Amino acid sequence: MVTHWGRDVLGLHTYGVVEIMPKQERIRTACMIGLPVILYYSLYNLQAGLQALAWLQFGVAFLLLAPALILAVKNILLPLSETLLMVSSVIIFGYMQISGGLDATGVYWVYVFPFVAFFVAGQKNGWLWSIGFFVLSIAAHKLGKIINIGGAYSSVQVTQQYAAFLFYTVAASMFNRLRSDFEHRLHDELTERSAAAEAYQSQLRHRTLHDSQTDLPNRMQFFTLLTQKVAQCDDTSKITVAYIKLERILEISNIIGSDESRKLIRSIAQALLNRMKPDTILARTGFDEFALAFCLSKGEDEMHDLHDFLDSRPFIHHANGQPLHIEYTMGLCSYPDFASGSDQLLRRAEQAMMRAREKHLPLLRYESGQEEAFIRHHLLYGKLMRALESNQLSLVYQPQVDISSGKLLGVEALARWRDPQEGWIAPAEFIHVAEQSGLIHPLTHWIIRQGIAQCSEWHQTGLDISVSLNLSARCFDDTELVNHLLETLRQTRAKPEWITLELTESTFMDNPEKALRLVKQFHDMGFRISIDDFGTGYSSLAYLKNLNADELKIDRGFVMNLPDSPDDIAIVQSTIHLAHNLGLKVVAEGIETAAASLKLRELGCDIAQGYYYSRPMPPEVLDLWAASVARQHSFDSPEA
Repeated sequence: MVTHWGRDVLGLHTYGVVEIMPKQERIRTACMIGLPVILYYSLYNLQAGLQALAWLQFGVAFLLLAPALILAVKNILLPLSETLLMVSSVIIFGYMQISGGLDATGVYWVYVFPFVAFFVAGQKNGWLWSIGFFVLSIAAHKLGKIINIGGAYSSVQVTQQYAAFLFYTVAASMFNRLRSDFEHRLHDELTERSAAAEAYQSQLRHRTLHDSQTDLPNRMQFFTLLTQKVAQCDDTSKITVAYIKLERILEISNIIGSDESRKLIRSIAQALLNRMKPDTILARTGFDEFALAFCLSKGEDEMHDLHDFLDSRPFIHHANGQPLHIEYTMGLCSYPDFASGSDQLLRRAEQAMMRAREKHLPLLRYESGQEEAFIRHHLLYGKLMRALESNQLSLVYQPQVDISSGKLLGVEALARWRDPQEGWIAPAEFIHVAEQSGLIHPLTHWIIRQGIAQCSEWHQTGLDISVSLNLSARCFDDTELVNHLLETLRQTRAKPEWITLELTESTFMDNPEKALRLVKQFHDMGFRISIDDFGTGYSSLAYLKNLNADELKIDRGFVMNLPDSPDDIAIVQSTIHLAHNLGLKVVAEGIETAAASLKLRELGCDIAQGYYYSRPMPPEVLDLWAASVARQHSFDSPEA
């Protein structure tokens, strides 16, 4: 019985038998080495006069090795290919051992046989082939002596040959064992590293497609999943995307810190997951944005599925023991009703969300034409920027007259824009674009510069009127506004009392304390202050008593239906009484009829403005109009 030590030395353990290198490769390698060597020595032996050995080698090369190589290359009949290779080895090495070859040197090649056997046939079969060759060699030597063929070897030489062959057989076995073990270790290490690399790649793929904080799909993955969902949608169903924008997250994150901010985002993500239907896709598409997609029947209403979302506003998260209420704005769009594909569906849902934020609504559905308006808005942004740079804008001035006498008291400066390609663009359209972007600041600076310069020019020519300039609520964030006003006054040599700054009520709604401080600063600088669109806001009386204003402008919505609307008459009358009691002048704008003008005069209004008196005019036309009004008043005076 072979002991454990013997098995280890001989390499007969299971792990020594298993081969990593494919049999096809081993056979092909051995054949590709053996063929040129045998062919070389066959030619060599032929020239040396060993015709028998040479022809034997030729025969083995073409009849055994060549077919074995062909089968190995084609990867067919590999057992036959292996057998052909080993038989050719037995024949060649056996003949060389028996005959001795040239000068009895052929015997040296015999010791290659065990290495070929173990390499080609493997550990177990290598022993069988080697032992078989050893036995055949002994038998051949015995037979050779009997029939007197073969090399003239002494008994000592034969004994040394056998001993050396056994030694090389063991060496070949151990070498093959080491080779096999090395291949195993290499294979295991490669397998382990490949598994680690695959796990790492899988982790990278996951991180590429998922948000790191919530592990939700990111925008890229959401788009992929949405595309799949759209592809599966049939004629009886529709897909709705809800795009959610969290409000004030940046401010809150700055207050509670990064760790609590991450907890807040995860809490909101979990709250969204809890409110979702099972087949809904939820993704975090931005720092403070989420998107979800769900499938409905064609006639089903999205609002039913969003009932839990809307009834549970806002999200509540406790940070440092304090509750945080997180409001959000949602935009909706459905496929195929308002989108032709996943890209348009997601984009239009986001546009609906942005539109909802503009209107201060919690939710808004996408409507037809909204994307065109959205594109138009952003197209105008670029065009307006170029218009400011290339001086395409101009100011027109609408007269403000004493309602009793008709005397010209002042004008309101109004911006106009004539685009080279599309002509006149409505002020309401481009002013809105400016207010929704940073362009409101350079636009306001331009209006201030042009308006004050024109006012100074009029005063230098003897036209003693004031100019009213509109300030948007967004202008109160402009840190350069006060300096720009002062610098413009200095450059134009205008006096601040010639200028009226018109402020809308919305100016005081977002940050009333800051607005009141800035208005007081304007007043202390000498500017006149007018409250525009009075009555359309919600906090008029709350701040009016503390406001350093000089006049109120009644919104045109209360003027246009005079004198036929009793409600409007009551509102206008009470506003005039309130203003007069506070020492303020009253300007009514939007007067378009003589009846409205007469009624406002009866109610005690001070100043009138509107198409009934004059449309807005360029400066040169207003000069002529003012001269005409002045002549008319001179004719109507008692001296005349």
